[in-house]
Amino acid sequence: MMTSNEGSESSPSPTASDIMEDQDPNSPSSLVCYGDSSRAIMINWMWMACCFAVNHGIASALVALASSELDPELAGLSNGILYMLYTTSALFLATPAVSKTGPKRALFIGMFGFCAYISSFLLATVIQDTLTQWIVVLSGASISGIGAGLLFVAQGQYFESSTELYAKKTNISHEAASGYLAGIFTAEFLGFEMLMKLLASTLQLEDHKTTVFGLFTGLAVASAFGGLLIKDLRVKKDPSVTVCTKITAALDLLRSNTKILLLMPFNLSFGFTSALVSYYSNKYIIKDILQPEDSKQSYVGFAASVIVGAGVLTSLFFGFTTRQLGKNIPMVIGNMAFFALSVSFVIFNEFQLAHWHAVIPLYAVYGVGRGVWESVNKAIYADYFSDKAAAAFANITMQSGFASSLAFFVFPHLSRQAMSSFVIVSSILGTLGFVIASRIHAKEKETSTRPVYDDRAEEFATLIPRNDSLI
Repeated sequence: MMTSNEGSESSPSPTASDIMEDQDPNSPSSLVCYGDSSRAIMINWMWMACCFAVNHGIASALVALASSELDPELAGLSNGILYMLYTTSALFLATPAVSKTGPKRALFIGMFGFCAYISSFLLATVIQDTLTQWIVVLSGASISGIGAGLLFVAQGQYFESSTELYAKKTNISHEAASGYLAGIFTAEFLGFEMLMKLLASTLQLEDHKTTVFGLFTGLAVASAFGGLLIKDLRVKKDPSVTVCTKITAALDLLRSNTKILLLMPFNLSFGFTSALVSYYSNKYIIKDILQPEDSKQSYVGFAASVIVGAGVLTSLFFGFTTRQLGKNIPMVIGNMAFFALSVSFVIFNEFQLAHWHAVIPLYAVYGVGRGVWESVNKAIYADYFSDKAAAAFANITMQSGFASSLAFFVFPHLSRQAMSSFVIVSSILGTLGFVIASRIHAKEKETSTRPVYDDRAEEFATLIPRNDSLI
């Protein structure tokens, strides 16, 4: 796909005929969804989402709890390093790595990287020496950050390949398939995150830290190995594309494509909002005021579950109504949700907001924005950049990760009004940018000669060996 300012002709979008399945039919990875039916494709997608969601949900729960369970300085530094390396990994490492290993193996490596961060919490509870604790936690955050960049880019490539196959098999448009699969993925993704955060809060961390972190570590490792059971879908490689080109693919796309630049503020807004809630709201409103000093339970997990609960409902609603509503309205709603949350922090101080009747609606609003960002936003990238999925999803990771890492380093030195201004500006620009990007994309579709379906439907049956009896 080519925008008005792109200097060279893009490679054709990968179709179902370009997607290979690189696996032995008798290997364990065939046990999840062996066959070529749309049901098999959906089961495979849901299993991948489940493993991904459990692994990331645990890590996300610990990121939210870091400020309350670790030394504040260590918590801020570890989260900052995690997001900084997450951004760097997505920018330079993820695209060539996913191309080399395929999205399936890259997903496994990324999930195993998260296990390092999760296990560092377990080790920190049994190590008494402060210096050793710092080394363990910062090392875990570093490994996890590199793995996270790989993980999300691999998920984006796997999403695009699964969308192509599912659209072909069900005879629906790419846009409808991407919206449906994105809604299902986000519902599982946020649902397991909510479960893990509630689990962390209800198991009384003060008395059972070692048990809880040990349980989390075991679940994270199990989910990573569970990801080896998915199909290995990969796009056929273009031999003319060099390793150097792949390393700079994300930056090249950012430099050459107007739509990527226009969609960037929404990713920045999400990154800033995530840090604002994690650093300011969770600590100064939830932990310092709402949570009693003698409480053995963490209220942060309960509050965070409101966010992901609202996100699950939002992603499911928009996932099933994509054909009727389209994706433009949800994208505007997502940006405005971040805007409304940040404006509330400007108008009201932490003492005025330290009531559940204020926290729950605010966190629900943030959940709506996050639900849109996780589902509809990523479906937009799959639609707009289907020919460069890895580079496009690397930009999502890079931009949101950059915003979060910057915020974790800078926000501790700013007032709540200054912190909120980052979100206010980026969410306004995100709304305007998306409106312009959608118009550019609509014009491109009008002038495009690419058919909705290619004429090689017969080849699809050879992509996945038939054995429907195992479904």
